[in-house]
Parts: sequence; C-alpha cells; structure tokens
Amino acid sequence: MNRRVRTIGIIAVLLIAGIGAFAQTGSFGGKRRSAVQVQIRSNVRGAEVYLGKMRGRTPFTFKIAPGYYTIRVSAKGYTTFNGRINVSKNRYQTINITLQPLTVYVNISANIKGARIYLNNRPRGETPAGIRLTPGTYNLRLEADGYTTYQAQLRVTTSSRQNYNFRLQPSFATLNLVIPPNYLNKPGKSKKYLVRVWVDDKPLNSKGAVYNLQVPPGNHKVRIDAGAVSVTNQFAFQPGVVYNLELFMEIRLKR
Repeated sequence: MNRRVRTIGIIAVLLIAGIGAFAQTGSFGGKRRSAVQVQIRSNVRGAEVYLGKMRGRTPFTFKIAPGYYTIRVSAKGYTTFNGRINVSKNRYQTINITLQPLTVYVNISANIKGARIYLNNRPRGETPAGIRLTPGTYNLRLEADGYTTYQAQLRVTTSSRQNYNFRLQPSFATLNLVIPPNYLNKPGKSKKYLVRVWVDDKPLNSKGAVYNLQVPPGNHKVRIDAGAVSVTNQFAFQPGVVYNLELFMEIRLKR
C-alpha cells in the first residue's frame, strides 16, 4: 500500500510541473521546441517595439511561443500602434506594422488676404488657410501682388493646434528727383536741403534726399517744393519700378 501512495505522489508532482511548463509557452523568449522566430518590421526604421516592456527597435527579431500577444510600436512624429498579433506555429514569421505620420493643424494668416502660400516650394493655398502638416521644419514663402515676398522657416511642433500670422511689406517704387539748379535758392549749406517732397500731403524726404525715395505703389499726389517753386501733380506708381521725376517750368506768351 505504501508503494501505491508513493507512485501516486510522483505522478501528481509530474502533472504540476507539466502545468507550469505549459503556462510559460506564451511568455517572451520561450525556450520550448514550440517557440518560433518572429521579425517585427515597420515603415519607420528604429521604431520601438513593446511586448509588455520595450524589447527592441524595428526591424526586430526574436523567438516566442505561438499565441496571441499585445504589442505596441511607437516612433517620434508618428501615431502609436496598439494591437494584437497572432504568432502561428510556422518556424519563421514576419509581421509588418505601418505607422501613420502624426499631423498637426496649422493656421497661416497674413495682413494681406489672398497671399499665396508656398511650403518647400509647393503651393498650399492662400491666406488665411488651415493646413494639416507633419511636425518638422518647412521653408515658407508668401507672395502677393504689390508686396515684397516674405520668406521664413516654419517650425511645426507636436502641439495640437498652431497659429501663425505674418506681415507683408508693400513693394515700393523708387523716385529720383531731377531739379534744375536755377530752381534752387542759393543761400544754404547744400542745395538739396532746399528741396522738399510731399506724397499725399505727408513729407517723404525729411532729411532732404532727392534720390532713392521710396513711394508706395498706387496713385498718389506728389508735391515738390524747390526754392520758390512749388509743383503738385498726380502720378501712378508701380512696385519695383524706378522713376525719374524732373521739375521744369514752361513759359508761354499769350496775346
């Protein structure tokens, strides 16, 4: 009878050991014959692979027992993948996981409505515009008729929403004055300081300059005061054009 009891006890121990070994077949890196080789690949090289904890970076190869496993794959600038994988009994398996780029809503506006937006030399609409972009650095260019081209680097972070407002400067016309010497009063340290230019009744050359005067594009009233002579006229200026404005007097004799 003692022999029978001992035999039953040995069988019970073996059953318990077998149950424990079966429970470990689903653990990472199982060493049983049923373990298969698995490679996790991703469209982003170096993405972090988590099976309970971080195990490596893609492409990542390991051995594991067949079964279902919860996996997480993440990379900076991409949405994190969370899901389950099914490891079959095949000796070698490749599992491909696609990560989607993380996009951020970016609002681009300017003081000029309808300014053309270019990002990395690609047209992206007109201001104001809401654009979804992946985080990173972009070469921004804004163009509008009558205004100087605005260029800058746009740094898009991982913030949920970003607003950028830019200011374009008018593209000026250049005005040079040609003043006959006899129109100027002789007294004074320098003749040029006797000349005053007014655009729409606002002083343009407060320091007395007569060359490279910057005039906003469009129709403007121009007045020139040179010595005792004052002349007013209306002119249309185009951006980026150089104009030479000559002051002269015409004398007519009438009967």
